[in-house]
Amino acid sequence: SSGRLLTRAARCRGASGRGGAAPQSRPRETRRLLQRLDHERRRDLGIRRVDLAIGDGCLTAVGFPDELSRLLASVHRCLRCDGYLMLRLFCRPDVAETPETVIAALQSGAIGSIHAFKWRLGMAVQGMADAPEVAVDEIWRIWNAARIDARALAKARGWPPEQVGMMELYRGSPARYNFMRYDETIRHLRRAGFDLVATRTGSYELAERCPHVLLRKRQGVSIAGAS
Repeated sequence: SSGRLLTRAARCRGASGRGGAAPQSRPRETRRLLQRLDHERRRDLGIRRVDLAIGDGCLTAVGFPDELSRLLASVHRCLRCDGYLMLRLFCRPDVAETPETVIAALQSGAIGSIHAFKWRLGMAVQGMADAPEVAVDEIWRIWNAARIDARALAKARGWPPEQVGMMELYRGSPARYNFMRYDETIRHLRRAGFDLVATRTGSYELAERCPHVLLRKRQGVSIAGAS
């Protein structure tokens, strides 16, 4: 049903490590789910509306701005009139880091996990040109150019070698991430018919860039792509 599809699309989450490790986004699955939601919308099927949709990093894994607008329109449509949307965001900072700064922090031991490094590097690469998205393959190119010995890094930091080795999965990937700034994200959510109720931030590494937000569906608005 569309309700189950929405739950999966809104969650759109992969494995998140302990201590605040970021989830592995799955953009291909997200796009397939969006296509199925669109198919049901075109057939004008009745749907079972839900009270709550939960997403962990899902806004980062969809294309900006078209796929993002489609996802939010589908969520808005599938929520009940008093429904809520709860998200963990992945936001680049207002003052951008450079890739060189992030790599230097990794080499100095100032970054506590490979997950935090990957997200910081992705945000920094996107921030170089203040672009709306960043190609995952470009993140790999910056990593590769740094000539970091992955095995030596894993041994020195006590990280599982397979986690560090996952950087190679970025090589040649067609995926693209979008790391919006917090204020920009909230503006998009408001335009999509959601009002911010609360924001909370955890205490793990990079938590200041990964706030949890609770939003309420706004009534009496016309959402593009929702019908």
